[in-house]
Amino acid sequence: MSGIMLILFLLFDILIIGLGMCLGEARKMKANSTNMSSVEQRTRIEHRLERLRYMKQDHNDLVMEYNHLFPSCVSRLSHLPFSKSDSYQPETWAAKREKLKKRIKAIHDDITDEENRIYNTLLLLPAKHRKILIMHYLKDVPIKRIADELNVQPEYVNKLKRQAIATANRSA
Repeated sequence: MSGIMLILFLLFDILIIGLGMCLGEARKMKANSTNMSSVEQRTRIEHRLERLRYMKQDHNDLVMEYNHLFPSCVSRLSHLPFSKSDSYQPETWAAKREKLKKRIKAIHDDITDEENRIYNTLLLLPAKHRKILIMHYLKDVPIKRIADELNVQPEYVNKLKRQAIATANRSA
């Protein structure tokens, strides 16, 4: 009988420990999901700002490609690009030029729309927070230089940046 009781107690202990572990895991998962949602919220405006930065870079790259591949009519013919067959193909180039023009315009319109949404969100922030986000994300100014300009420590600028992001996400 004592062997059966010992087995029952062991099974009971295993059941209790397993249940406690499950509850502990459930608490951890809930905490992680709560943390994930706050992290997601915190990075929502940050993601939009980064996306805008990359959109502007893509736009600039396309404009440079456009200007490089399709010089103006007043430039010398020696600077014109050559096709694979080394012959002048104005129809092909004109089609490529129009296609590239449309892509540049589409990206420019997307940038304008996104900038308007971001600026409307940033207008709700205090001036110092707004300045930090604009300088860091839109003007690519490093945190160290922002700190030097504001006469504060870089850690304080990072703290203000986190606060600005949190505030912007709450108001967005």
